[in-house]
Amino acid sequence: MENNLLTVSIGISAYNEEGNIARLIEEVRTQRTPHFMIKEIIVVSDGSTDETADIVRGVPDVRVRLIERDVRVGQAQCQNEILGIFESDALIFLEADTRLETVDYLALLTYPIWSCTADLVFGLSVAQSGGGFIERSLTLADRVKKRICMENVESDFFLCHSGKALSRSFAKRMRFMPDAPEDALTFLKAKELGFRTMFEGDAVTYYRSAGTVFDYFHKYARFAASHKQLQKYVSADVIARHKYFPHRKYFIALVRAGWESPTLVGAYSAMHIGARFHAFLWGSANPLWRVSLSTKNLGRAYE
Repeated sequence: MENNLLTVSIGISAYNEEGNIARLIEEVRTQRTPHFMIKEIIVVSDGSTDETADIVRGVPDVRVRLIERDVRVGQAQCQNEILGIFESDALIFLEADTRLETVDYLALLTYPIWSCTADLVFGLSVAQSGGGFIERSLTLADRVKKRICMENVESDFFLCHSGKALSRSFAKRMRFMPDAPEDALTFLKAKELGFRTMFEGDAVTYYRSAGTVFDYFHKYARFAASHKQLQKYVSADVIARHKYFPHRKYFIALVRAGWESPTLVGAYSAMHIGARFHAFLWGSANPLWRVSLSTKNLGRAYE
């Protein structure tokens, strides 16, 4: 640490994020930093074919480091590259297509590491309001799921999405795998290696739910296939102890939500059945997954 301040690196993997990357970097740059200092903002443009790299290159901040790949290799490999070069006491991974809720987001996420009470801290990812009918139905179901998981302390595994802060000691032992979900693998590896984990529900990022049935089917198939790969990298005992979801409570909560929004819940239920069938037939853990375009340009819907 420098003068008792935690030094922090920000790592962002970006593929064709010209609609989001400038706003996210600006939100990072304007964060309050009471107990830490942002040493570097590392952005890996993963074979982007739009203006992502040019936008990052134009940010007037010497802390911004751009790594530009000519060929897309996938988020896992990009994040591994960041793991290999970051120079701070802590590393925060952010998703390029998300927004930070407040100027205290990074402070909330890093405080447990600064105070030596955790080595891995996850924030809360929230699906934004608005959008079309499909997006609103998926957002409703996601918010019900997050609420149920937050009420059940054993369900931290299903809350570990989006932004995450890693202590240097944990980050140097972490490696992402191209066919496994990054967030779930990070959480389970921390547990397996004996590092302390923490969920910080006040550190909120916003993202967009899928806006088309096709995008939802694709995202669910990738989710289902990649989670099956976890057993290749984490012991079965760790997975059994920490991958818990309160299905019964979620079902009851979803039924109750259906009384207030029957059309949205009914649509979600039908799509979910279809997505499971689609995943059974065509699910694959390809690291070069097809981008769900309906989840991009978060700023326009958010504002």
